[in-house]
Amino acid sequence: ESTELLFNSLHIPVGAEYNLILSDGTKVFLNAMTEFKYPVKFNKKIREVELSGEAYFEVAENGVPFIVKTDQTNVEAIGTSFNINSYQNTEKVVTTLVEGKVKVSLTKEPFQKVILLPAEQAVHNLSDGSLDVNEVDVILYTAWKNGEFVFYDTRLEDIMITLTRWYSANVFYLNPSVKELRFGGSLNRYGD
Repeated sequence: ESTELLFNSLHIPVGAEYNLILSDGTKVFLNAMTEFKYPVKFNKKIREVELSGEAYFEVAENGVPFIVKTDQTNVEAIGTSFNINSYQNTEKVVTTLVEGKVKVSLTKEPFQKVILLPAEQAVHNLSDGSLDVNEVDVILYTAWKNGEFVFYDTRLEDIMITLTRWYSANVFYLNPSVKELRFGGSLNRYGD
């Protein structure tokens, strides 16, 4: 019953995933190569967690703001479902809203923020600092939590980055131009 918050940290390795339910009832699905820090028990004023990697959240409604902090963005929700992709060494942080409403703000420029509605996605481009909103097919960004890879008109290099996080493989390109080839399809994450 200490007033000091105690934290747990999870480190999900290559080729693994992990699901958990937080003390407030929020369900969290963690993708491969993800780090997640969360309190053992939330305080009554705010619910904050930290993420590096990719996670899907089904936030329990209780009237207290739920905030996911990454190095580059903060995503605030009250009761909603959304996906955040914020892997290290990537060019962008992507927040995709499935249902409800979230506010996405930049860590270094908190005045720059957007409100997302269902089927919208906020893309924070790290190279130029922009924060753009697009309408998307959410299944392309959330299928991983259901054991699938789904791609549509996706660059080969982006597909291979996703696959190497799961299959622990290294990819070398003898011809760099093939990185720009585009593909679509769906794969079972647990298949051959």
